Amino acid sequence: MVDKEEVKRTPEGGKVRVSWKVIEKIALIVAILAGLTGAISDWASLAASPFWVRIISIAGYLLSVLLILAIISDAKTHPGWQMSLLVVLFVWTGAFFLWVGTWLIPPQVVEDARSFPVERGNVEAFLYQGVDFGKGGTGNYSVASSLQNGHISIAYHVSYNLPEAESFAGVSLYFAQPIDVSGYRYLELKTRFGCPDARFMVILKESEAIFNGVTLGDGKIVDAKTEDQIVRLELSKYYPNVNHKSIRKIDFHADNTFVQGYHEFTVSDIRFTN
Repeated sequence: MVDKEEVKRTPEGGKVRVSWKVIEKIALIVAILAGLTGAISDWASLAASPFWVRIISIAGYLLSVLLILAIISDAKTHPGWQMSLLVVLFVWTGAFFLWVGTWLIPPQVVEDARSFPVERGNVEAFLYQGVDFGKGGTGNYSVASSLQNGHISIAYHVSYNLPEAESFAGVSLYFAQPIDVSGYRYLELKTRFGCPDARFMVILKESEAIFNGVTLGDGKIVDAKTEDQIVRLELSKYYPNVNHKSIRKIDFHADNTFVQGYHEFTVSDIRFTN
């Protein structure tokens, strides 16, 4: 009698030979796969980059395939077990490469309900300057885009020259459909000034006749620093007269009442937040 083998009879009287060695090998494969699954899960939670997770998963897949092929190629393995393991290998390979295919799919961006980037609205930027209205003041602006927290953020670099009285210039963000920001507490933005003498106002407009504005760079809220700084403007405090359920424009404005000469500033990552 073969060591560690058990012979059972079927109802028809035939014999089925069960090899305990094969069962032990299958149990070893299951244990290894379970261990690899747990290890991959742990390492995935610790690894900052998915690169290592993918390397570990590929190594685990190759190891499991080698073990299955080793058992199938064993002459002592019953043909029934060989066929069963081939089916397992086929299913396991299909599932693995289906998962590998997901690596090629870009991750879906989940919007953060706690903030509203202005780019999420149907927004258009345009320059306005005093010389176009029979006054003084000229301006220029440029834009640069970047990916910030899963959304496209636009940086607006504005330069202006206010050489005389009644001069003004600025950039306006116009929403084709008014936006409702009543669920948010702050208007937040990142700003950088070109020099310590630069100033500009952040104006929220419900319409051309209904608006509030606050000056940045004069030290009351922020100084005119040449490095990036984050500004949070409380809507109820600085924009009390504007209907927060119907914001039509955000202006970044400079005029001769609080600044003169040539200056520059940059605003970016503009959002409403809590």
